[in-house]
Amino acid sequence: PYPDLHVGGVLISKTAAPGGSPGGKPYSRSYWHSAVMLVVEHVEYGCAKAVLLNHVPAPLSQRPALRALCEYGAPLRHGGPCDPDLHFVLHDRKKVAGARQLCQGVYIGGDIPAITSALADSASTSDDEDSDDDDGIDEETADDDSQAAKSRWCAAFQGCAAWSEGQLEGELKRGTSWGLLPASSLGGDTVTRLVFHTEPSSCWAAVCALLLREGGGDRTTVSTNANCEDAAGSA
Repeated sequence: PYPDLHVGGVLISKTAAPGGSPGGKPYSRSYWHSAVMLVVEHVEYGCAKAVLLNHVPAPLSQRPALRALCEYGAPLRHGGPCDPDLHFVLHDRKKVAGARQLCQGVYIGGDIPAITSALADSASTSDDEDSDDDDGIDEETADDDSQAAKSRWCAAFQGCAAWSEGQLEGELKRGTSWGLLPASSLGGDTVTRLVFHTEPSSCWAAVCALLLREGGGDRTTVSTNANCEDAAGSA
């Protein structure tokens, strides 16, 4: 077992990609460069699942419930190459029935219609504020700001990264592929900001900066990746 590996932990690739965002074909080595992932499942016998926080947006889901989430502003992102029919909805609403807490401020799943209703209420409130606020901001900018406000506490992911029994633990022990920031070391709203407020293209650099600034998690992420300090400097 790898003692710090639990749900809510953040995995960071030790290899940088040009531009700071993952790319390449699924399962290729370059696909995982600059990847940042949130662990959403981990069981005692060692199987694990995580969602990519900084990959390209996914095609709009055909599932009505998730389509409604997206229509009210929740982004739909590519969570990984495995189980493409699985969807993971992350949010910060602890009172949603059936939701499971991953770490402080971040929950997964639960009553999707209730989440959609809350998003609709947020959208309605935001629209009312926009109509009452004549501050000289052009309409396109106001729409962009409103859209960001609607989606900042909820995001959906299509697919995931998955490891068989003991596979991720082995990769972490070898120390060449992944660094880990355990959920226990990430205080305050760190993961909330990472999941809901950080642009995907800035995610890897933001985690590098966090490691360098706070000294948390697996320090080998910094010491074995010459690009990490450069990325953090631009975050």
